Amino acid sequence: MKDKILMVGKLTGVLANIHETVSSAYEVQICDIQQKSVSGLIKVVRPAMMIICTIGEYDVDKEFFRWLHKENPGLPAMIISTKVDEPTIAAICQGSQYIYLSPPVDLDTILSRCVELMEKSRVKSGKKTILTIDDSPVVLRNVKAVLEDKYDVYLATGGEMGIKKAMEAAPDLILLDYEMPGMDGRETFLNLQVEEKTEGIPVVFLTGVADRKRVTEVASMHPAGYMLKPIDADILLNTVKEVLGD
Repeated sequence: MKDKILMVGKLTGVLANIHETVSSAYEVQICDIQQKSVSGLIKVVRPAMMIICTIGEYDVDKEFFRWLHKENPGLPAMIISTKVDEPTIAAICQGSQYIYLSPPVDLDTILSRCVELMEKSRVKSGKKTILTIDDSPVVLRNVKAVLEDKYDVYLATGGEMGIKKAMEAAPDLILLDYEMPGMDGRETFLNLQVEEKTEGIPVVFLTGVADRKRVTEVASMHPAGYMLKPIDADILLNTVKEVLGD
């Protein structure tokens, strides 16, 4: 089941492009910036987060944002506005549950920030926990869809974010993309191994390169296992069960 996002604003220009991108990974509901409409949809849809775009509005509705901050303090929100409007909104909506962006917006960044916002608001369910670190939001969503019925699945879009999340959540297993920009899987793995809080967590590598050299390279690091992309749901489930001893 996809996480739900409530998208608020005029579905033109910036928001239309964002909607097309976000809809590939999430279930999206849209409405205008009207307190009554948004309030009703929050109760019905129960979104994991909101994306609010004020681009195209004549002026900032301060009362809307005061209501949002007061009545929905735990609901993460990505707020996209002009640089002129941002200080006004930020003065009302303060806290780690808010992220502010101004055009031009990079669509890949939008997806990554959605993952980041949702992770901030997660509450452990008591199930075994799995942290998936991958730079592809689509891979993250697919892995979560396969595992979330049985496990508590945390997501991170890069090595640095993954290490931070591993330190905070102490997962039972880490699924780690080997090929990532910036801090790649190898470097992330080595960093996890030298931290006392994470050194004992089993790691299964995910790799999209199936040649012998890459497989040998991955295996030489002695992870708990590795899987080839695209990830097969049955193989994923079986690998996780085997590593966790379920």
